[in-house]
Amino acid sequence: GPKVIFLCIPLFFLFFDARFLFTKTIYGKCTKVLDGDTVVVNNQKIRLAYIDAPELEQISDDYYPIGKMSKQYLEKLILNKFIRVEYKKRGYYGRIIGTIFLKKIEINLKIIQAGYSALYLKNAPHRYLSDYYIAKLQGRGIFKAKSFKMPWSYRKAIKKGLLK
Repeated sequence: GPKVIFLCIPLFFLFFDARFLFTKTIYGKCTKVLDGDTVVVNNQKIRLAYIDAPELEQISDDYYPIGKMSKQYLEKLILNKFIRVEYKKRGYYGRIIGTIFLKKIEINLKIIQAGYSALYLKNAPHRYLSDYYIAKLQGRGIFKAKSFKMPWSYRKAIKKGLLK
């Protein structure tokens, strides 16, 4: 009777991860990689959550084409492959800000582990942090370069007309 149903409800919540209640999912082929943190799936622009890759034209102080390196790494991972995008809401520009999965591989995290992007420290999950610092310390990916402006500083400098 009704008692049985009532008793089952708490157990259901025990095993149910609340995140999934708010997560929307898109399945599709990645048809285009615009840069190291933005792709196109089903004609929708997807911005990868937690990460901030160099701008496409960005070059390190010791002349590594870090923007292109970052884009090429992401292309190698997912271009023309079927992926899953999980997201909670759209960002400021109406873009979907999400986490990309290729089978079971969390692509956002893989980019961080390989050293091809900076990390937004404010909202990144804890598991991203240690992997990010390890990638930097070991000089992986774009961190092979001796020094470069973080993407957010680079964009600010361009806005102020400090860079060509």
